[in-house]
Amino acid sequence: MRKPNVYDIKRVQPEDSYYFERKTLKAFGQTMASFTIRWDKLHQAWATYAPIFDPEGQRVGESVAYWHPQTLQRVYPAAAATASDRVPARQEIVRANGWR
Repeated sequence: MRKPNVYDIKRVQPEDSYYFERKTLKAFGQTMASFTIRWDKLHQAWATYAPIFDPEGQRVGESVAYWHPQTLQRVYPAAAATASDRVPARQEIVRANGWR
């Protein structure tokens, strides 16, 4: 299994997917080149990571998505996640960044 690049993943997404759409990326201060791809052993899937920036250019977080190893379709492993590796609620993230 070869490591895909972000364009391989984008190419196989359905037309109604907004994840890699130019407007979506711009809203989060990202470009296609912002993404890195790593194999996630815990979820047994490819994971894409990209920093998120606010309108002033401050880094405020990171977007993470998981992709099926063969089909490169998006998978949502959060349902199987344990309490220790669950993504924090939006309110927790907002408080951590000092937003209200």
